[in-house]
Amino acid sequence: MSLARYAKHYSNSMIKDFLDNFLPKSKKKMVFVYCENAPWTGGAIPDSNNPNVVKIVSPGGCHSDDILNENYFPKEWRDKIIDQINAFLGI
Repeated sequence: MSLARYAKHYSNSMIKDFLDNFLPKSKKKMVFVYCENAPWTGGAIPDSNNPNVVKIVSPGGCHSDDILNENYFPKEWRDKIIDQINAFLGI
């Protein structure tokens, strides 16, 4: 199936609302993990002042990186990701 088939369901106003209103005010705990060399990192969410929204970009990482791969995610980053996921799950 063509990506264009799905893209028509999303508008710039929905994306703008998500970025401008939902992310900054959300009480939901979210973690966004990107890798510097992944194709979609250029479209990553902006940095947020919301403590519930964590964005992590692994320098030099690529699309196939695993958060447990020590070559791309140092211990402090892995811990931050895992802590955020645990908080999201209420653990």
